[in-house]
Amino acid sequence: MFKKAFFILMALSLIVPFVYAGERVVTVGGNQATRPLTDFTLATSGVGDAYYVYSADGDDGRAGKSASTALATLDTAIGKCTANQGDIIYVLAGHAEALDGADGVDVDVAGVTIVGLGYGEDMPEFTYDATADEFVIGAANVTVIGVRFVAGVSDIVMGISVEAAGDNFTLTDCVFPKPTTDSFEFLDAIDIADGANFITVENCIYYNDEGGAAANHFIEAGNGTAGPEGLRVIGNYLKGNFAVSAIWSDEPCDEAFIAGNTIINHTSGQHCIELTDSGT
Repeated sequence: MFKKAFFILMALSLIVPFVYAGERVVTVGGNQATRPLTDFTLATSGVGDAYYVYSADGDDGRAGKSASTALATLDTAIGKCTANQGDIIYVLAGHAEALDGADGVDVDVAGVTIVGLGYGEDMPEFTYDATADEFVIGAANVTVIGVRFVAGVSDIVMGISVEAAGDNFTLTDCVFPKPTTDSFEFLDAIDIADGANFITVENCIYYNDEGGAAANHFIEAGNGTAGPEGLRVIGNYLKGNFAVSAIWSDEPCDEAFIAGNTIINHTSGQHCIELTDSGT
C-alpha cells in the first residue's frame, strides 16, 4: 500500500508542475510542446460571458451579468463583450428600445449572439422613429434571434444594415410586424453591403401594410460590384407591397440558396424574387 501511494505521489509531482508552474499544459501532437493554461479556460473555448438587457428596470451603470443587474440598452451590453469568445446577450421579454440614429445599435464586436426572450408581442422590440435609424451589423459572426423590428415612421432607409465586415451574419426567428399606420415602412428591411458574405435570414416574419406605400425590398443585395456570396434565405413569411422586389440583387450572388419561403407582393407588375442584370 505504501509503495502504491508513493508511486501515485511521484506521478502527480511530475504532472502538476506542468499545469501550475508557469501556467502551461503539456500537449500531445501539434507544433507546441506546451501551451498556456489560459488556452483551455472556458472564455477561450467558445463559452463566453452572458449579459442581460431590460428597459423596464435596467441601468447602463450596472455589470449586466444577471437578470437582476440588467443593463438598460443593447448597445451598452455589446460594448462589454469580448470579440470571438462566444459572448451571449439575453434581451428580456418586454424590452422596448427606440433606436437613435444611424448607429442606434451597432453590433461591432465579432462573434456575439443576441437572444430575444419572450413570444409574440412580448418579444423585445426595437422601434425606428426617424428615417435614418439603423440596427447595424458591423462585425463578423453575429447572430440575432427572436427580436421585433418596428417601423414607427415612413421611409426608413435601412432597418438592418449589414456592413462589409458583417460576414456570416444570421437573423433567425425575428419579426417585422404589420405597421400601426399604413405609410410606416422600411424602404429596405435588410440591406447587405458589398463585401458581406454568407448571410442567413431564416424563419422570419415581415409585413408591410398592403394598403399603404410600397417598400423597396425586404433584402437588398445589390450594393457595389458583387452581391453577397452564399446568401441563404430560408423558411420566411414575407407579405406586403414591394415597389421593386422582396428579394433583389443586380450583382452576382454565387451559391445563393432561397427555399421554403412564402412571399406575397401586392404591388402589381412587381416581383417577389428578382435577380437582374448580373444577378445569378
